[in-house]
Amino acid sequence: IGKVSTQLIQGFPIGNIISNIEEIQVNSPAISFYGNGCIPIMAIESGSHFADTSFKRAILCTKKLLQNLDMLGGRVESVIATYVEYIVMSSILFPNVEFELVDTFENYGKVTKGQVIATDGLEQIVSPFDGHTIFAPPKGVKKVKNLKEEVMFLTLPKRTFAV
Repeated sequence: IGKVSTQLIQGFPIGNIISNIEEIQVNSPAISFYGNGCIPIMAIESGSHFADTSFKRAILCTKKLLQNLDMLGGRVESVIATYVEYIVMSSILFPNVEFELVDTFENYGKVTKGQVIATDGLEQIVSPFDGHTIFAPPKGVKKVKNLKEEVMFLTLPKRTFAV
């Protein structure tokens, strides 16, 4: 939540950073309830809830964070890691149940400004800028039942940086 501190994430076994989603999401994400507004907050999507690799990744990220904060002994590897940041700037919400996606969109898939994302046969929802899709529905799902939640999010073009 907020600006990513490259000092804090140094050594994390992650590749993608999603930022600004808390400013775009229509309902408050769970992470927005933590802290009191002056404490930096971050969340790490470590993978499937049932995969051993997810638990290992979460534990390693926590250990690295504590080392980066000088709260835990040990040394953070000085390997320069490359991260890809996706800045969320828009979301897709369907105005009625007749809307459906025009195609199956992949997470981190490219979209171009003006590209048709969804339609109800009369009106269209288009991408307002070049960028990427994240949190897209599973393959084959083009309609949604809950009109109060985002169908997916749109990010600016990815930004790559090294730590």
